[in-house]
Formats: sequence, structure tokens, C-alpha cells
Amino acid sequence: MHVATTPPSIKLNLGCGHDYREGWVNIDMNHWHRTDIVCDVTWLKPIADLHADHVLAQDILEHIPRTGVLTALTEWNRVLRIGGTIEVRVPDLQSLVKLMDTPEYNHLVGHETLIQSCYGTQSYTGDFHLAGFTELTLRAQIEQAGFRIDRLDWKDQWLFECYAE
Repeated sequence: MHVATTPPSIKLNLGCGHDYREGWVNIDMNHWHRTDIVCDVTWLKPIADLHADHVLAQDILEHIPRTGVLTALTEWNRVLRIGGTIEVRVPDLQSLVKLMDTPEYNHLVGHETLIQSCYGTQSYTGDFHLAGFTELTLRAQIEQAGFRIDRLDWKDQWLFECYAE
């Protein structure tokens, strides 16, 4: 008797940095991060077309030059299976600026924290933010890359979390 088995779900963690996830294919450009594959996330050469069931691009898209964002999103769509999902998390520039006027953040440390959220920690090469997003620009780029947005939420008052197919 042959029992059909479901192949394991392939999940990519792009630009994993220090966020190594067990059971995922962790990808980063820096070899000193714990990764499974070292490569540029804008050109996932080691990954075949239509390979992944889920792509996690958490805190990485803003590190790509603004002129390369669409290229990266299109590449991520290339490796995603039909019916697969992508999860993108990026800072919301408008929310960061608005938060500066709130009592919670309208002081030196609060402004410095929000400015770092806008520009990155800049503690090593690659940890600079090179692109910024508003709801309009994020939606346009995601859709232009061929995705259909299922949900766009806010996290911690200043991050977009976008789920798309």
C-alpha cells in the first residue's frame, strides 16, 4: 500500500540577519549571520522558479536601493509558487513622522528612536535604509511586481505588514 505524503512547505526568510528560523531557508548577504544561503536577496540565483510556498521579507525591503525595490519584489514573485504567499514588513514613513509629535515620542530619545527606525541602525554595511514607503507607494510596488494584496496592517504604530499572493 502506497501512502501519499505531502511535501514539506518551503519557506524562505529573506535578509534573515540575526533572525534564524528553524525549518526555514534563511538567506542573507552577510556570511557572518547564521544563514543557509549567502546571496543577494534581489537576485536569488540559487532558488528555482516557483520553489517556495511562503516568502518572509521582514525588515529587508527598506535596505534595498529605492530604484531596486521593484526588481527585488519581482524576483521574490519569481521564486514563489502559484498560490504561495509573501509577507513584507517595512517602516511607514508617514507614521514615523506623525509619532514624533505624540507625547510618547516628542523628546530627544523618542525622536532618535524614530529616526533610527527610518534610517536603520547603520552599525554595519547593509544595515542602512535606502528606501522608504507610504501606504500608496508600498501598494503600488507590490501590485506592480505581480502580487495581489490580501491584507495590509500596521504593527507598533509605524510598521506596515503586508500579506500578498
